[in-house]
Amino acid sequence: MYCRADEVSIQLMLKAFHHFSEVTGLLGNMEKSSFYVAGVTEEFKNLILSEMHFTLGEFPFKYLGVPLSTKKLSIVQCMPMVERIIARIKCWTTKFLSYSGRFQLIKSVQFEMHTYWAHVFLLPKKIIHMVTAACRTFLWTGSTEMSKRSLVSWEKLYMPGSAGEKELQHNVNTKASRIIRKVFDTKEWFKAISETGDINEFCKQGKFSIKTMYIAARPQFQKVTWKNLVLRDVTIPRHRFILWLTLNQRLATVNRLAKWKIDVPKECVLCTSQKEETIGHIFFECAYARSIWAALVGWLKEKYNVGSWEQELKWLIKRTNSSRPRAQVLTFLFAATVYYTWMERNKRRFQNQCITYAEKVREIALQLHIKGQNRSKWKSMLEQLDRYPNENNV
Repeated sequence: MYCRADEVSIQLMLKAFHHFSEVTGLLGNMEKSSFYVAGVTEEFKNLILSEMHFTLGEFPFKYLGVPLSTKKLSIVQCMPMVERIIARIKCWTTKFLSYSGRFQLIKSVQFEMHTYWAHVFLLPKKIIHMVTAACRTFLWTGSTEMSKRSLVSWEKLYMPGSAGEKELQHNVNTKASRIIRKVFDTKEWFKAISETGDINEFCKQGKFSIKTMYIAARPQFQKVTWKNLVLRDVTIPRHRFILWLTLNQRLATVNRLAKWKIDVPKECVLCTSQKEETIGHIFFECAYARSIWAALVGWLKEKYNVGSWEQELKWLIKRTNSSRPRAQVLTFLFAATVYYTWMERNKRRFQNQCITYAEKVREIALQLHIKGQNRSKWKSMLEQLDRYPNENNV
């Protein structure tokens, strides 16, 4: 409860509080209540404490998990938030998460802690950098030990936010008050995103639209041709994440491991061709991945011969440019093929385990039928297919 620091205001606040207690029957414990005051004389403070029987509290103190202070939060005061995020990362259950699982945890849990604090205070830049570094390391390594190795840059994961931050530059005198600087910053930012300088251009039906202004303020990037393969929720999240890495040419193949000074045999472990392992070879020059994808395409009765990675991507983009069930099933099978091929590569290279491509095909088909149970539009198409690809397909 807040009020002005004078005797009349405090008495009115207490009167309202006592009235609330009489009406609801809920009584406040004054011994557990604290009195926080600023900007008054020591004499007045002692008067209030003696007459109102409050306990004097001191800043900073925590309220709803957030420290309240009369000054800008320091780095030390914000460290509990960073420690909570790192503690969540160290939790044993997170050690078995896939890339997709870690990414979801960062979005739904860890960044929520940061957002909760940021809604109340302006956080120091160092704290924001510490949170970013902890989340980036956790995403790519699954641990808290700081590492600069990443398959995809953090700026590309959050491209709109990072690009927008770089554009917010100003030349306002740093000696001006913080509020004045924020006013000038907002003015310059509005000029940058507005074509006419009129606020009405962001209104819809006479009402200001936050969405319209956000879209105008967000940097516009060129859309990739394969966006439908990763933006739709027709695939399993972990399959979609590995497919996204593949489309960005960021899988940790032998040539990329060599840049990190990790020495491993260069030959492909999925086939006997003795060719160097690259994304172009694995998908789909390699007989293992080619056989899986050919079996699944044949299962759908698609009259098509499997080609290179670029050819398959071009063909798939054209075939999945709609919301029809066949397009969605093709997207699912392609993402699953990329995912299971990459998992098999890892098992063979690092664990010396081997599973035939026919078993992988059956596993993908089973995953499709399970996914199809929650997709009513897929029902008629899946009923027309054999339960599993037959021997001719495999």
